Amino acid sequence: MAALSGMITKFVGVESAPIRFEASSAQWSVKAGSLVSIAATPAMGIDPAATEPLTLGNTGHPANSNVSLAHAAQSQVTAFGFLWNDSSGRNNGQYAPFTWANT
Repeated sequence: MAALSGMITKFVGVESAPIRFEASSAQWSVKAGSLVSIAATPAMGIDPAATEPLTLGNTGHPANSNVSLAHAAQSQVTAFGFLWNDSSGRNNGQYAPFTWANT
């Protein structure tokens, strides 16, 4: 996360909430209490026999260099006086497995 610290201009606090992650095939959703609710549908490309979503490799992303592409089917964030609610399906929903640890 240190690589992203330059993007933070105002720290507004920390919230705790139980996190619930669900996946079915390549579709997924995650909820963190009433603070965050996000779901995505994979971008499968034009091959009707594809079983895995399109991916980008060697991205240099701090969580994982290889990311799967998806459409954000639903995104809601309600925290620290900020409200964002989008169900247009037009936004990026890229994802990748990651492991972060406090070392």
